[in-house]
Amino acid sequence: TIVLMEAKGPLMEGIDKRCELISVDKPRVIKSLGSMKKVFKEKSPDVIISFQTHMNVIVSGAVLLSGKKIPLIVTEHGSISHHLSSEFSLGTKIKNAFMLTAAKLLYKRAKRVVGVSEGVTQEYKKFAGLSDQQAESISTPIVTSKLLAQIQEEPTHQWLVEKKQPVVISMGRLEPVKDQLTLLKAFKLLQERLDACLIIYGEGSLRGELERYIADNNLSNYVDLPGINLYPFR
Repeated sequence: TIVLMEAKGPLMEGIDKRCELISVDKPRVIKSLGSMKKVFKEKSPDVIISFQTHMNVIVSGAVLLSGKKIPLIVTEHGSISHHLSSEFSLGTKIKNAFMLTAAKLLYKRAKRVVGVSEGVTQEYKKFAGLSDQQAESISTPIVTSKLLAQIQEEPTHQWLVEKKQPVVISMGRLEPVKDQLTLLKAFKLLQERLDACLIIYGEGSLRGELERYIADNNLSNYVDLPGINLYPFR
């Protein structure tokens, strides 16, 4: 069973049809606490796995309020310092500080806190005072049978089909933590020496800023932002 904030978006087609989908239909994570609690109380799952700090906090609170003793595994994909980055507005940094305070208290109740790297795991272990048994590192799986099959597919992007110049490809959320703006600045320097193109796959809050930089620096003919791509080798 997969519980979603909203059952929509380009990633929906990647979900196995055998999975039961439950949408709480809430536009913001903070508003999903009551709905999550209701789902956990009614379903009483054997285990719950949650992703990303803000969702981890809400899910942890919902499990606690449900009164059910459900093992909870929370996963972290980034460093604590990222949440307080200078890239964020003061309001966002204050909100994130409250979120981290809640995480510090609630993560102690989790069965496991899993980081995608040893550095992330150790940071949260120290931050939340976790035991060795609670904290664990599991790298994000990348090479799968599905990925190996996709490698054999022919690309469909014009630049990859024509092969007229070298093409740099980047994939990731268009968010400050991924810092595609620095990639664009580096690519601009590359363009001064080499006729190349850049494709950045992904979506996020920085799309407008990236598009402005591309236009302001006359890179529109060399940089493409196609959005999310479930088939990276096409």
